Amino acid sequence: MSTTALDPAPPGSAERGVLVVTDRAAQRLVEGVIAHTAPHVMRSDVRVSSLSDEAAEFAITLRLEYPEAPLSRILDDLRRRIANETSRFLGRPVRRIDLTVAEFITRPTMRRRVS
Repeated sequence: MSTTALDPAPPGSAERGVLVVTDRAAQRLVEGVIAHTAPHVMRSDVRVSSLSDEAAEFAITLRLEYPEAPLSRILDDLRRRIANETSRFLGRPVRRIDLTVAEFITRPTMRRRVS
């Protein structure tokens, strides 16, 4: 399990220590970002590829609602939102996000009953 120190202590405050973010914490953070910003994602599996003081990288497998727009546009938008929010929380850039669409899920439609 790799860990990373978030921010070095300001000058003169070394006695306070460092803040460490584990891969598991970063994984849960990304899962939360997806849950709160991407309602069309039905399920996601997040793997931390790399986490250091300089940057983060993630591999994410998705199950999406069947798309109503071009998939490339949906995934570009999702990648941008994940990167922006995760960078904001972690305090470092997200260098790479690999997205894999494992499944499209269609919601059942209500059929009219024939009398």
